Amino acid sequence: IPSVAAVASDLGAAALTPLERQVATLKASNPNCVLMFEVGYRYTFFGEDAAVAAAELNIWAYKKHHFFVASVPTHRLEV
Repeated sequence: IPSVAAVASDLGAAALTPLERQVATLKASNPNCVLMFEVGYRYTFFGEDAAVAAAELNIWAYKKHHFFVASVPTHRLEV
């Protein structure tokens, strides 16, 4: 799974969605952290964090727009 930084640099900021730009900026500021974003009714992981979440939480990571994502519904967070 390509990293957020690699995808962002390959495509350029103009090709990314506003959410993807925010994710790329925050990931660049916090490279050693696994970031989880609340997007609608889901907690979502992007890029390399999606791979970590998929392995640790036994969930799927899949490509959505430009990044790989993995998510957990907010009502299932305690499971």
